[in-house]
Amino acid sequence: MDLGRSQIIYDENGKAIRMVGTHTNITEEKELQLKASCQAEMLEQIYDGTISTNLDGVIVDLNTASEELLGYKADEIIGKHSDILYTKEDIEIRNRELKILMLAGKHHIAMRLVKKSGEILYVNLTLVLMRDDRGNLIGRMAYIQNISRQKEAKITLMEQHKNL
Repeated sequence: MDLGRSQIIYDENGKAIRMVGTHTNITEEKELQLKASCQAEMLEQIYDGTISTNLDGVIVDLNTASEELLGYKADEIIGKHSDILYTKEDIEIRNRELKILMLAGKHHIAMRLVKKSGEILYVNLTLVLMRDDRGNLIGRMAYIQNISRQKEAKITLMEQHKNL
């Protein structure tokens, strides 16, 4: 796709004598915009939750699945520190896991999250570092898979086994 601008210069009789202009190919820019738009749409459509934070742990984005899992609307949680999603006991564990993430670049862990209602949600988290197009570290992304039903079934099974 090309973007052009031009100007025609006329002589005193109104005859065109020169044309001056610029021509810019914006194909690559449009392709990058389309790619970013498609990636954002894909993240929005993922059944599992996604939450991104800046390097200070402040939530900067989440998808609809995260809103449904956690009970927060985007405007209620964006701008808040991710600590609100963890029990006080789990914040230290989370901080330790983030140190591993910073060394490895990607990390998987089972954790508990706290929903807006106060209910505990058992999840598998896949944590990844986010970088800009120059490779600079800009934040973290968490992919959230709800495993509460599996966890509850396991606990029930263990209790039944104990009672045998």
